[in-house]
Amino acid sequence: MALARFSYLGALLVAGAVLLGACAPKDDPAAAPPPSSDAGQVSYGLGYNTVESLAGQLEEDFNGEAFAQGVADAVAGRPQAVDEAGLNAARDSIVARRQAAADAEAEVALDDAARFLEENSQKEGVTVTASGLQYQVLKRSESTVRPTPEDTVRTHYTGQLADGTVFDSSEARGMPATFGVSRVIPGWQEALQLMAVGDRFKLWIPPELAYGSRGAGDSIPPHAALVFEVELLALNPED
Repeated sequence: MALARFSYLGALLVAGAVLLGACAPKDDPAAAPPPSSDAGQVSYGLGYNTVESLAGQLEEDFNGEAFAQGVADAVAGRPQAVDEAGLNAARDSIVARRQAAADAEAEVALDDAARFLEENSQKEGVTVTASGLQYQVLKRSESTVRPTPEDTVRTHYTGQLADGTVFDSSEARGMPATFGVSRVIPGWQEALQLMAVGDRFKLWIPPELAYGSRGAGDSIPPHAALVFEVELLALNPED
């Protein structure tokens, strides 16, 4: 969690140049003119960027007025108004509340993924492996050559979330993807070893065989079941 990595005292020291005016609205006509000296401009930028960063990390738990008050007290050399015990208790309370919210979201996401996969497993033509991977053969080639974990493969694929949202597609880019079998998510590793060159499969991958609680960037949320269509184009291509 961003909050767990954030040091209140460290932020106050880093943002030493941020005074009450730095937390004023951007269009505030009473805002002071920008500094002209090198040190002033660097200090202003440090303070401004720190506030924007903290506001983004803490979201609804960031209080600009309270932050500005703390900075103003520190710059003026006044005693800290909130003692360490109070700071620690407040921080622990926020962390606990955020963790509870994250746990609740995770439970909903896992339930949604399990329900989706259970319903899909009942469809005609879908095979479920011991790991929970689900696949359907869309095209079977005459080849019997299958990859091993030590091989490199070239594939075309399209990846979707359970709701049909496409998050990646080599087919849409018109550029096949080449990678080592052992370097992809577990669901892909298992599926590729079931495929022969020229085969095209549809895959339904449980969260634990995909990106799990981490998710992947902005496009794949935590605990998401993933759907792929994959065509195995070549094994150990030379180019």
